Amino acid sequence: MMTTTATMTTTTIFRVSARAFVTPSRGAIKNRGIWNTVTDGGGGNPVTIFIPVEKSYILAAEERIKLASSCSWESVFIEPSAESKRGQANEESRPVFRFFMPSGEEVSFCGHAAIGACAFLANKNFITSHLPKQIHGAADLSSHDSGSSSSVVSFITADNSIFESKVHGNEAELIMHAQHVEKELIERNGGATMVDFLEVLGLNSDDLAPPKGSIVWPTFINSSVARSKTLIPIKSLDRLHSATSPPDPEKFCQMCESIDSTGIYIYAIIGDADARVEESEGLAFEARQFPKSSGYGEDPATGIAAGALAASLRKRGIAQNNFYNIFQGTAMGKPSRIGVNLQKCHDDHKTSNVKISYSGLVAFDSLTFSPVSI
Repeated sequence: MMTTTATMTTTTIFRVSARAFVTPSRGAIKNRGIWNTVTDGGGGNPVTIFIPVEKSYILAAEERIKLASSCSWESVFIEPSAESKRGQANEESRPVFRFFMPSGEEVSFCGHAAIGACAFLANKNFITSHLPKQIHGAADLSSHDSGSSSSVVSFITADNSIFESKVHGNEAELIMHAQHVEKELIERNGGATMVDFLEVLGLNSDDLAPPKGSIVWPTFINSSVARSKTLIPIKSLDRLHSATSPPDPEKFCQMCESIDSTGIYIYAIIGDADARVEESEGLAFEARQFPKSSGYGEDPATGIAAGALAASLRKRGIAQNNFYNIFQGTAMGKPSRIGVNLQKCHDDHKTSNVKISYSGLVAFDSLTFSPVSI
């Protein structure tokens, strides 16, 4: 009786380490929409991008989990569309983005991972043809002439939602339609109070930003354009940067759950004397995000939190050209910049349908080729 032995073959995947929402270098200028330099001080939010070299190959679920778990931060897998898998790709075919936490858990969406993946796809040929298998430092894509018009990357997510991104060189703009929802937090039995959160971050009520004339800052509210973030205004950048990560992550998680929040977002307006204000197209704020439970104490750049803050500011008339520059990660030594352009589509006083575009620079740190057994 003849027996057959299964043979194991391997495929190769690109493993790209990138950082989204990096800050431009001091003195950087734009040339036809493209920054002439990429990064200043290694900032931005890290993401690992996985994409098979063989265009029609799909990683198995267990392989995605294994690769995602090998990362210290979020990852995104770029897979072929259903049409591509059937060999019927056309101009309307879109790649599928699947997002993972470092725990191996798949999540519905991750803004900075999407920004990084779109920038990679738009510049894939340039990156893979000009870079060795392992590089160190940031790859400056400003020398890549993308022409006077933007490259458009369209993709779908695992739940079949469709997104578009405009990419100029190493800057990507992600366009989203979202529902903005606010919930005022009323102190109740069993729920953590604003003072509780300030204390666990090493602050106190004296650090709160007071009203500025007719301006009343969004204070201790849950604001959401995807997942609820709790907004707390701080009176100065010095006090903002003096905050510390929660010493007891488990207790902090319970505190956030008691108010139905996925993280605390403290923020302060940047004064006119700051050089970053001169370079900003709209209002500029510094922010810090302490997530409920992500495996790390602080996040260097949080797109959905920046979007929630911008939407709540605009709702109160705190706006300039509908554009906001949200700086984050400074206290971590990972300075990041998230550009938020906000347009309101409909408002019924309880919820607002908004069109949000997130823009940010992407730096690519390393590109490796990894064999995967199949």
